Order: sequence, then structure tokens, then C-alpha cells
Amino acid sequence: MSYLVIEDFRLGMDRRKQRISGVAGALWEGINGHITRGGDFERRKKFVAKYTLPAGTHGLTQINRRLYVFGSVATPTGVPPSITYQRLQHTGAASMQSLLDVTRFNSKIYAVAEFTNGDIFHYYDGTRVSDWDTVAAGIMSNANIAARLAAKISLDPRYIASAVDGTITIEAAIAGTSFVITGSVTGATGVLTLTQVQANAPGVAQIWTAVCSGAVTAADAWLITVDGVAYTSTSLASGMGVTAMTYQTKVYGVTASLLQFSKVNDPTLFASGTGSGFINMTNQNEDNDQLIGTQIYQNRVAIFSRDNVQIWLLAVDPANNSFQQNLQNTGALSSRTILQYGNIDVFYLSDSGVRSIKARDASNAPAVNDVGVAVDSFVIEYLATLNGSQVARACAMIEPLTGRYWLALHNRIMVYSYFPGSKITAWTYYDLTDEIGDV
Repeated sequence: MSYLVIEDFRLGMDRRKQRISGVAGALWEGINGHITRGGDFERRKKFVAKYTLPAGTHGLTQINRRLYVFGSVATPTGVPPSITYQRLQHTGAASMQSLLDVTRFNSKIYAVAEFTNGDIFHYYDGTRVSDWDTVAAGIMSNANIAARLAAKISLDPRYIASAVDGTITIEAAIAGTSFVITGSVTGATGVLTLTQVQANAPGVAQIWTAVCSGAVTAADAWLITVDGVAYTSTSLASGMGVTAMTYQTKVYGVTASLLQFSKVNDPTLFASGTGSGFINMTNQNEDNDQLIGTQIYQNRVAIFSRDNVQIWLLAVDPANNSFQQNLQNTGALSSRTILQYGNIDVFYLSDSGVRSIKARDASNAPAVNDVGVAVDSFVIEYLATLNGSQVARACAMIEPLTGRYWLALHNRIMVYSYFPGSKITAWTYYDLTDEIGDV
């Protein structure tokens, strides 16, 4: 009697072939476990709550193994004593809505926060970096305001929103579905004009345009409400950086098409000071009009948009900054998924699945690597079930005990087990809706 012996599952999940033609050592479904160094499938441990945080706290980071959370109120009640709360106070009465990014500089926290009125502010050690106001005032424009509002509206799966110059086009994602839209500007000179360009009808998508015009002043607050959901931005926020990365004595952040960087050894000065300045990425490639994020790649930096990646050699002296290479037709969906893996790879979530930037050969010239090819179809299929907000919140980390790469996508965590000494390169995933009990 013939039989088949499968010694291990070192190949992990593989969706490149039909299920019936899979190879020995590969899995069609590797759920709630991961591949060990010996090639066995090991069940994951249970996720259990350790702390309960009060409402109004956001984000999470650590310094010297101490956890920090953030918020805008003075002293929230109920923060556990083993967690430090850092206040990021708005200049007015708005409350903190989310932590956009965080980095560490000189063992202190540099944070980027968004508020309920649409403002975005930067903070270093809990003090607002007001120099960003000067930077943002020089960048803000009707085009950038429109781009920011369109990006927020497009996170809702019911609408397709895009922006060209100062015009936002909002279309029902499902033809024949109507929506109600209103808008306003609180300020002296801004003008928001709403026009229906295509009426709702059976089989026909309703389309509106919202045109941002008039002289742009920092105090203007823009509001578009679609079916009762408010999307807000201030004029100043349209020029504010939305990410933060520490590299070679500076803090770097992206806003619109610009990579902005601080003074040497002083992350509170971006508009002036030795070493501060910016690079306009669209001067190298037209696909970089809206940057997503940055990450260190070997001794260089990769700057991501959704459709393009630029590799730069960034120096302490901006005069020595040097463009290295352009990687076309690839880019990141979420800044939090752009992560260093080891000392030669940068992993990120793209429209085509999980990708990495890796040296092509001994020349160290970067190339896009298909690290996620075995599960690309699986990841793309799941992405199609998520809305824009869920995709934007995707994030990645390195599990510290085993060094596995985790990519969190809403209710799933894609897990990459890579042990080259054992010739193991394996994807599996954790389903967070499946309670597997105590392990």
C-alpha cells in the first residue's frame, strides 16, 4: 500500500498553485500557528489583556522598556501605574483623535498627533514643535487641502474620492446608491463650492465635486459631511508632516511630496538651523506627489509613495544628499507596515501583497523582492474585504522572542517564519476572531 510521508512544513502556506497540486511540505491553510525552526507547525499562544486603558488615550510606544500612551487631557483617570501617560495638548479646545507616528530622539519621544478639528501637531518630549507651523504655512494650499480631505473620504468604502489641484471628486462606490453631502469653511477667505455633476439613478453612480478655493490662511477649518460623517482638516494641517523618523542626528517627516528634516541635533527646528531643509520628491519622479512614509535601508533611506519608492543617501549636510535609485510600480499602502527586517531588507504592504526592498547582488543595488509571493493571492483577497480605514491602520512589527515578522491586517496577523540555517521560509497567519483557548 502506497503512502506519503511529509517530514515537515518548512514551506508554510503556498497559494501559487491549485490546492490539489500543492507540493509536500507546503500548507494551503496555516491558521493560528507558525512554523518552528525544525519545520513543525506550532500552535500560537492565546492573546490576553494585560492592561485596561481609559478612554481618551491613544497609541503605544516604549523607551527603556517603559510603555507610554498619549492623550490631550491633563490627567486621565485609570492609567495603570506601570504605564506612563504623556500629554499632547492642543493649542485650543480640540481633543486628540489619533497618534499618527512616533519616534525617539535623544531618549525622548517625538510624536505626531491628529485632533478632532483636523489639526495635526508635532511634539518633542511633550512640548509642541511650533516650528512646524512655519513649515506648514509655506506648504499649505488649496491643492493640499483637497488631497487631505479626499484621502479621508476615500477611507470609507462607500465612496471613491480623488483630488486634482483644488478639486475633490466624490463618487458613490456602488452605482445607484445616493448620498447627501454638505460642506463649509470656518475662516476669513477660504471658499468651498459643492456641485453635483452626475445625479443618482439606477446603474448610474452619483458624483459631486468639492472645489477648495480662495486665499489660504492657517486658521481656516474645512468640513465636508457625507451622509452624516464629518471629514475635517485645517489649512495648516494640509502642510504638516504626518510621519517621524530619526536618522543621523535629525528627525525626518513627510508632507505632501516633501521630505522635511530638522536641524542637526535639534528636532524642534525644521524651518531654520544648520542641516534643516526639505527635498521635493516629485522633482525625481511624478508618482511621489503624496508620500506615505520612510524607512532606513542599509546606509540609505527609502521614501515611499503608493506607486513609487525612491532610495536616497541622506547626509548630515543637506548639500551631500544624493538620489540613488527609483523603484517604479511599487509602493506602500500604510506607513506603519514599512519595517526593517534584519539589516538588509525593508518589508512593506503594497497593492500586490507583501514586498521587500533587498540588494539585488554584491553591488547592493536595491530591487523589489517577492518575499510574499507564496501568499500574495491570499493577502490580496483579504485586503478586498477591508475598507480604507482598516487598511490604513495596518501595521508591522518584529516579534522579539523569535524574530518573526508580523503584519497585522484588521483581524488577521500574517506571520513570516524565516530561519535560513534550517532552510525555512514560511508564511502562516493568526485569526484574531478565533478564540483558541489557553495555551
